[in-house]
Amino acid sequence: MKNRAAKKILVTGASGFLARATIAELEKSNHIVIPCYHRQADPSRDIVCDIGNPSELLKILHDVQPNIIVNLAAHVGFNNEELADLYTTNSLAPAIMADYCKKTRGHLIHASGSIVHGFQHSKYSQDTPLHPDNNYGKSKLIADEFIQASGCKSAIIRFGGIFGLNGPSHLGINRAINNAAKGIVPELHGNGEGRRNYIFVEDAARIVPHLIEQKSTGIFYAGGEKLSLATMLDQICEKLLPDEIVEKKSGPKVHDQIVMTSDELPQTLKFADCLDICRKYLV
Repeated sequence: MKNRAAKKILVTGASGFLARATIAELEKSNHIVIPCYHRQADPSRDIVCDIGNPSELLKILHDVQPNIIVNLAAHVGFNNEELADLYTTNSLAPAIMADYCKKTRGHLIHASGSIVHGFQHSKYSQDTPLHPDNNYGKSKLIADEFIQASGCKSAIIRFGGIFGLNGPSHLGINRAINNAAKGIVPELHGNGEGRRNYIFVEDAARIVPHLIEQKSTGIFYAGGEKLSLATMLDQICEKLLPDEIVEKKSGPKVHDQIVMTSDELPQTLKFADCLDICRKYLV
């Protein structure tokens, strides 16, 4: 039973990969968690809102009156989408949430990404230039700037990539994990020396309640263990396909892309330990 100190937390994008794990973490707390879905799943329970529709979003905020908003909704676009098609969900909606939080003294937790810097850098931090390479990155950067300009109490989390079983396929390591779960051997294109520090979805989810409880504000960078792509694929085979080895194919050389994790964030699991968790879900 929730006590009087409990806060109402509205979580957008509730059916998403990160949001499902985050809601599970938040529900361990004392707070009242209110998932907000883009499409209805359970008519007796679900709150549904197309946050890209300003009138719908404003109505939900008015009706729910959350103390905290966790914005995990996004229109992901890596296929040359027009900025106008991404803008309402990825840029305008966070601006509306920020304005609401400014007026109500609420707290906005917003999921952004290293994509606001573009893909050309080897390290990602607040010192990295902001030069997004595509319109998806531009739409996320506009949101970050809107939130900061609003003056609301906010925490912006810039993820480099979030992995796990059944994770979104635009991240190559998720394709490898999901394929391995189906018995398909991962492929390595090129030498795989470029390093990444993708974060496990359950580690990423734990960041949100941490920031809420600490009442944190600012921009935070979130990554996991630093490993080469080749090492990650080898470990995927070792954990999920122990009788197989990675298939090596020719491909371009890739550079490091490391997110410089903010000191304030909780420690993360080792990549191999995350794969052990994925394997348990398959049993």
